[in-house]
Amino acid sequence: TSLDLTDLTQVGDEGLSIIAAAPSCCRLRSLVLRGCRRTSAVGLSSLAPLSQLESLDIGQCWRVDNLQWGRSLPNLSSLQLASCSEIQDSEFCRVGYLWRGLRALGASGCSGLGDAGLEAICRQCTRLECIDVGEVLLVSTSISSLSLCSALTSLTLTSSTAPDLSEALEGVGGGCRGV
Repeated sequence: TSLDLTDLTQVGDEGLSIIAAAPSCCRLRSLVLRGCRRTSAVGLSSLAPLSQLESLDIGQCWRVDNLQWGRSLPNLSSLQLASCSEIQDSEFCRVGYLWRGLRALGASGCSGLGDAGLEAICRQCTRLECIDVGEVLLVSTSISSLSLCSALTSLTLTSSTAPDLSEALEGVGGGCRGV
C-alpha cells in the first residue's frame, strides 16, 4: 500500500503523527511527502509505527535537518532526499548505519552532502542499485568510491563538477558492471 501527499504544503509534523496512529496506515510500504514543507525530523520520528515502510520520499522537505528518525524505520530500501539542503554531511555519513539494505538513494541538490558522506554511503550500502547525486559538489575520489557499489545500475551526476571526473568515472565503470 502507498500514500502520496506530494506538495500538500499544509501537511506537517502533526499530520504525520495522525498518519502514524491510523490503523489503516500500519501496512504502508511507500510514503511520499515530497514538498510537504512543514515536515521536520521531529514529525518523521513519529512514523515509527510504520514498521513495514520500504520507500520514503521527503524531497523538498526543507525543515528536515537530520536523519536520527531513521532508527525507527530500519526497513527502508528506497530513500529520496532531493533538495533537503539542511541535512549536513555528518548525517549522510550515518545513512549506511541506519539503512544497510538501501537500494535507491536520491540526494540531488542536497548541498550538505560532501565527500565523506558519499564515501561512507558507498562503503556501507553495498546493495545500492541507484544513486542520484546530481547538483552536488564532490571531488573525484569520492565519486570513485561508487565503484564499491557493485550492484549499481543507475548513477546520476547531473551538473556535478569534479577535477579528473573522467578518471573517476572509469573507476566507477570498472567496479559497477551495470552502469
